[in-house]
Amino acid sequence: MRKRLDLPRDAVTGPSYSPDDKHIVFSGTQGGITDFYIVDSDGKHLRKMTDDLYGDLQPTWSPDGKTIAVATDRAPPTDISVLKFAKWQIALMDAETGAITLVPGQAGLNLNPMWAPDGQSIAYYDDAYGRDK
Repeated sequence: MRKRLDLPRDAVTGPSYSPDDKHIVFSGTQGGITDFYIVDSDGKHLRKMTDDLYGDLQPTWSPDGKTIAVATDRAPPTDISVLKFAKWQIALMDAETGAITLVPGQAGLNLNPMWAPDGQSIAYYDDAYGRDK
C-alpha cells in the first residue's frame, strides 16, 4: 500500500520505519538545516528530535525500537562558529528523548549504520583509507 505523507519540510531523506511500523524517523531539511524528526506512520504528530546546526543523516531504528543509529558530524573537532566540521561518525539517539551519544572508538567518515537483527551490534561504512594519519 502506498500513502503520500506531506510533511512541512523542504526535503525529507532517509526514512526508516520503527519495528512496530507505527513511526517513521527521517532527516528533514528546512532552510538548509538538517535535523531528525519522528512522525506517526499516518503522517500525524510530527516531532523534531534535534534542533541545532549539526548535520544529521541516515537514521535507522534498533530492533527493539528504543534507539536510533545515525550518522552525524556532532563530534570534535566540529566548531560551527568557524565552519570546521568533523568527519561523519555513528551515534545513538534515544528514540524517546532525542539524547545523542557518539559510538566510541571511531576515526570518522563513517556512514550508513545498520543494526544486526539481534540489536547487539551495528554495521556501518568506514572509509578506512580516508582517515587522517
